[in-house]
Amino acid sequence: MKNILWLTLILLPFWNIMGQDVIISDPIPIQSDFHLGLIGDIHGQPLVFRWKEHDYRVIGFNTNLQQQFETKLELEKRLPNVLFVEAGKNDFSVIYYNRLKGHLYLRANKYDVNAKLLDTTLIADMGKVFFSPNFKAAESKDKNILLLHYLQNDEVVNAFCYQLDSMKLLWKKKFKPENYFREQSYFQMQVSNKGEMFMILKRNNLNTKRRPHKYTILNYSAGMSEVQSTDIFMQNHTTYDAIFEYDNLNEQLVAGGFYSSRSGSRVKGWFYLRWSPDLGTEALLKFHDFDPQLIADFMNYRKIKKNGSITDIDIRESVLRRDGGLLLIAEKVRIYNQHSINQMRRYSRFSYPTAPSVDYYFEEVLLLSIHPDGRLHWSNVLRKKQISHSDGGMGSSYFLVKTKQKLHFVYNQDIERNTLIKEYVVSGDGSFIEHNILSTEGLKSLFRFQDALQVSSNSILVFSHWRNRLRLAKFKF
Repeated sequence: MKNILWLTLILLPFWNIMGQDVIISDPIPIQSDFHLGLIGDIHGQPLVFRWKEHDYRVIGFNTNLQQQFETKLELEKRLPNVLFVEAGKNDFSVIYYNRLKGHLYLRANKYDVNAKLLDTTLIADMGKVFFSPNFKAAESKDKNILLLHYLQNDEVVNAFCYQLDSMKLLWKKKFKPENYFREQSYFQMQVSNKGEMFMILKRNNLNTKRRPHKYTILNYSAGMSEVQSTDIFMQNHTTYDAIFEYDNLNEQLVAGGFYSSRSGSRVKGWFYLRWSPDLGTEALLKFHDFDPQLIADFMNYRKIKKNGSITDIDIRESVLRRDGGLLLIAEKVRIYNQHSINQMRRYSRFSYPTAPSVDYYFEEVLLLSIHPDGRLHWSNVLRKKQISHSDGGMGSSYFLVKTKQKLHFVYNQDIERNTLIKEYVVSGDGSFIEHNILSTEGLKSLFRFQDALQVSSNSILVFSHWRNRLRLAKFKF
């Protein structure tokens, strides 16, 4: 029988004495050529998805994270290509396509917790498609609406809106955004809990006087005859990075982002955008320069610099506030290719250059809490320093756990097999406490928190894949 490691960690008094439950499975052999992903936790039974080429399998665990089964999914036999997997309350859905007699078919299967086929449906017969569509997916906040879309001939959007629980296609639409090649680029797709599409296009980010920078929002839902288009001009600013979210509670599209200098490499400040498609009013758009002290804190400057700015920052995600505001979350990320640093690298004896070494630095996390009128509520910086080499940064960054009262930023202190798993616990007023959760010494595991999945209001699943061994862990907060 496999031994399951139960860990109840009682933190020291200076960490405010708290208890935390962690379950970690024994290592499971996994071939290195398989990819891994988390499906979810159905009635306390976690499911892991593994695949390579057209071979798709599910590994099932019990509540103690003991492996119960591994089974190959029953799909159409003609070269299935899985696009999306999502767990429901009692089952999970797999969306995929396959070819038969020249036609491309978009399909959905539903399975029980033991990966047994329950139902199947044909979403769409896409006819004779002589290429492999590069499907992308956007999911609603309630995880019940899936918007699948791909670009045909680099200019025509093919979109399919599918409801997972009822296994119904709500609508499909083919449309061509105006002047796609010359003036705009695809930026982001959002879908509401009711199946309303919002395609955001970033246009003219060079921001010249003849062509000012703007976002074009393409809006469509069932019952509409044509796609509606709305332009939001960015008040002569250049966008460095941005993220859009649909707020189902307040029925509005919300965005937060950074604007930069003309060169585009240095971030000068942030903006907040709020637009309600049904009200017919203009968007609320506010811009603010960064506070000099915040720049110094984030960039680790000893002194405040005149005309300071921020570099090497990526927006990671945002959290919608119930009042219509937004918490914008960004991280300092630096990636260095050693070939560009050391041009004197040695060549192999066959005169081929050695593979480049890449260094990954994942450091401070910036938090900006923004009121619905565009004013700053609070800001803060969470400090960490994660350094790794030629690993894609897979053990770096963090995972955000959203509980009813707090936000938990969970991360590996060092990118090593023996490390300390820590968390920042952030309150609604921006104050935070740092906790130690677990030492992985002796486990020979580096958990990949970027790939973690929140499966309940207070628990997450995360896995480690090292030397062809899989470990699954469940953290309760």
